Formats: sequence, structure tokens, C-alpha cells
Amino acid sequence: MIISPNKVFADYISNALPELGEEMIPQIRMEEVAVRELAGLCEFQTFDEQVAELGDTSDETLMERMKFKAGMDLFHGS
Repeated sequence: MIISPNKVFADYISNALPELGEEMIPQIRMEEVAVRELAGLCEFQTFDEQVAELGDTSDETLMERMKFKAGMDLFHGS
């Protein structure tokens, strides 16, 4: 089974694997694993929920957090 980080990667893999001679390999997105395993244990947002909230908000703190998570500073430890 392949656990993919997102739909784009899952789509790519489902096209690339047959070209490499591999048969259908089960796939699941990490978000789906989280929904199954974390339900009832802790609160979290799916990617779609985060995007919807960001689109509906004028909360500067939320927008700054999302910008940080999408930027390179996250990886450089700044």
C-alpha cells in the first residue's frame, strides 16, 4: 500500500506505476489515515477545511500561520 501526501501525488503514482509494469497497488492519502485513526482522539482540520476557513476569514493570525506553513521559513527553522 502506498500512503500518499496528497491527491496530486496519488494521481501521479497511479499513472506512473503501470508504466513501470506494476499492477494496481492500493493507495490511501495521509489525510484519510488521519481521519480514520485520529477521529475521537483529537481535533484536526482536513486540507479542504483549512482552505475553506482561510477563504472565509479576516483573522490575521490565521493568515500568517498559513503563510508560514506554505513558505520556506518553516524548513529553515526561522
